[in-house]
Amino acid sequence: MKLINAPIMRIFHLNINAPNRTAFVNEGKHNMMTSIKNEPGTLFMLAGHDDKLGESNYVIECYQDEEHYQIHANSPQFKHYGQVAKKIITGTEMINLKPELVKTSTTIFRVFEDQDINATLTKIKVRKETNFDKLTNSNTEIILAGQDKKNTGEGWVLGLSPSSIAELNLADKAEILDQIKLKVDILVDQGSLSYERSNNND
Repeated sequence: MKLINAPIMRIFHLNINAPNRTAFVNEGKHNMMTSIKNEPGTLFMLAGHDDKLGESNYVIECYQDEEHYQIHANSPQFKHYGQVAKKIITGTEMINLKPELVKTSTTIFRVFEDQDINATLTKIKVRKETNFDKLTNSNTEIILAGQDKKNTGEGWVLGLSPSSIAELNLADKAEILDQIKLKVDILVDQGSLSYERSNNND
């Protein structure tokens, strides 16, 4: 699907306590699997963690537009997830992104606790000359990138590739402010997504 208008793209950093991890992952899996199956405008969802106990969790989401996000937000599975998450999550940070780039392969991903994917979430310094399209490479199966709407001058790039291929390395393409290596818990997408802000009028 070639996206004409900018999608909705968000990153969540969710903290939980280790004893609640199984419930948190299972509820997230149900929410994401049901949503990607029933909601064509829910384009991409990933949940992963960057610590040994799985207490530090990241969720990255992409929706076609506000209308389709509202369909998801009002869905039974999301409302149930919200009720469970409210009891489990101890801290929340949300980053709203101004989408710059979405590229996914023709593969439709349905991945659970997969060890064979390199997933790297990188915060970069954004300058006038920053070209997000040049941050990708031919080996990257999925890439989502956008500018932080609140913290201007900062951007985020999510790159996913098979573990047999070197992970997306932006060191020679942008100034890296932070880099988070994620262990993927859940990954679902609609496949064949394409968006570049430079080629659109938004």
